[in-house]
Amino acid sequence: MSMESISHIDFVRMEYNLQVTFRQYWHDPRLEYSSMFGGKEVPEFLIITERDSIWIPDTFFLNEKRAHRHEIDKLNLMIRVHANGSVMYSERISLTLSCPMYIQNYPMDEQVCSLDLASYAFTTDDIGFYYMAQIYIPSSLLVIVSWVSFWLERTAVPARVTLGVTTLLTMTTQAAAINNSLPAVSYVKAVDVWVGACLAFIFAAVLEFAWVSYRGSLQSPFHSRKTATTEAVVRKRMSKKDSWGTAKHEETVPFGDMDDPLGSTPGLLTFWQKWKLNADPPKMIDLKSREYLIK
Repeated sequence: MSMESISHIDFVRMEYNLQVTFRQYWHDPRLEYSSMFGGKEVPEFLIITERDSIWIPDTFFLNEKRAHRHEIDKLNLMIRVHANGSVMYSERISLTLSCPMYIQNYPMDEQVCSLDLASYAFTTDDIGFYYMAQIYIPSSLLVIVSWVSFWLERTAVPARVTLGVTTLLTMTTQAAAINNSLPAVSYVKAVDVWVGACLAFIFAAVLEFAWVSYRGSLQSPFHSRKTATTEAVVRKRMSKKDSWGTAKHEETVPFGDMDDPLGSTPGLLTFWQKWKLNADPPKMIDLKSREYLIK
């Protein structure tokens, strides 16, 4: 900041007038243009005349009473954008500022008048928290909610469909709201990558349910055959006599149209055969999805 003049110090109203050339510097990587020239000579900086065409800090003067910009014969404003995205904002302003004075030692007193600057809306931490609260945390919660369907039974079709479609539509609406608040650009923004990844996770959860339902539809005829096969294994009473008289011996034997499902040991089902008879591929898909999620 360059002070051009200090005038009209008013002890009664405790204020003074100040004319300054107010300059602000910041870095905005969105305005970087060094890579756009393809090896050609890059201009050192570009001049912008419209204040609303780029983002500008919302700084203000805390102890300001009155202020005005100089517009003779045109607005005294310059915005310079450098190739690396650095921005210089320069403007001439006249201010009337308050200055609390203590005159106990008058006329041998000495007064200190300050010029206080602050951000009108947010501090740096507040700005970071705003994006955390409005974008990152809600989208992360939507992804987590979509994963809840992995713990629901595949027969709960309405619940899983509603959960998947609702989270997908909500995430799409949030992505549209984010893009509507930003200017239309031809390149991919960091927030686009984040939103795209969240949409991909939610869409994958919906596809997982579709695959589970498809495998479940194929599994229904298998369950019918499995029931028929299980009923084919019956308990047959056989009577045998020995030297002590008549004794009844109970034996489990397979019969039906089966290619020796009991293996080499008649009457006993091996672990593998029990797994084949009771396996549920759709449920295994949900189980694997939960395992990958926890890992």
